[in-house]
Amino acid sequence: MTRQIAPDDAHSIAPDIVGDVRAQGRSDARPAPGEPDRLPQHAPAAPLDHATIRAIVAGIMLAMFLSALEQTIVAPALPAIVMPISSARCSA
Repeated sequence: MTRQIAPDDAHSIAPDIVGDVRAQGRSDARPAPGEPDRLPQHAPAAPLDHATIRAIVAGIMLAMFLSALEQTIVAPALPAIVMPISSARCSA
C-alpha cells in the first residue's frame, strides 16, 4: 500500500526544489558570479476553472485520437508508399 508523504518528508526526498528554504541555506548551492543571489519569487498561479480543465482534457484526448487514427491509416499504407520509391532507386 502507499502512504501519504508529509511536507516535511518531501524536503528530505527532494531538497533541491526551487523555493525550498532548506535548499537555499546550503553552502554548495551558491549562485555563479554575476548571477543574482536569489531566484525571483513568482506569485502562485490562479487555479483553473472547471471549463478550462475540460477544454484542456478534451484537447489532449483529441490529439491522442488523431495520433492513433493516423497510425492506423499510415501503417497499412506504408508498404504501398515505399514500393514505388524503392523501385525507382534500384533502377536509377
